[in-house]
Amino acid sequence: MKDNNYNIIATIKPWNISFFKKKIKLLKGDWKIVTNPSQLKIKKSKIKKVKNIFFIHWSYLVSKDILKKYNCICFHMTNLPYGRGGTPLQNLIIRKKKYTNISAFIMNDQIDSGDLIKIKREKLVLNGSAQQIYEQSSKIIFNMIKKIIKMKKIITHKQKGQIINFKRLKNNSEIDVNSNNLNNIYDHIRMLDAKTYKNAYIKIGKLKIDFFNVKKLKNRLCLKSFIKLDDK
Repeated sequence: MKDNNYNIIATIKPWNISFFKKKIKLLKGDWKIVTNPSQLKIKKSKIKKVKNIFFIHWSYLVSKDILKKYNCICFHMTNLPYGRGGTPLQNLIIRKKKYTNISAFIMNDQIDSGDLIKIKREKLVLNGSAQQIYEQSSKIIFNMIKKIIKMKKIITHKQKGQIINFKRLKNNSEIDVNSNNLNNIYDHIRMLDAKTYKNAYIKIGKLKIDFFNVKKLKNRLCLKSFIKLDDK
């Protein structure tokens, strides 16, 4: 008998959307990509057909009704329970981490606290721009999803270890012009160098200078920038 059920990829970031649209045909079964919260309000006649909802870089709260009714699987860019919370990549870079592990877990109504899926946590190297790191994470998460959907039964276990919460970083794009640490400036620029993020910048009078494509040389930074009037 044909299985009419399908899986959902829920993501809002362009690199995930483009990657999964290209690769989704390599996943077994029927799939649908959801890119905004309103699309999760699926008609009753269809919602019963959903097997799993995979949340990848999803910045919205998921309703308790969805969490209770469906198998909601989320991916987080830290070795949970270390690094629960928002903007994990930026928090990791600020903490000078060289690599991290991507965790897969069953979502509940508490942020990043659900039971971990018993699957190898894939290593993600934190070199390069945020865009490059996010694109690499898409590939890793894709491979993790392939392994999960092959499982006859998803095995989980509770999170163990010390809980370290990350505070979501907001309004952190402006560079401290008094800083004399090139490594910190380099990390500041690259951690915000991705689509949908505000570039790191400095202000000089009425001018605003945004920075991107930064490379670190011996005792200097090579980067690109654009200048505009800061008319807000």
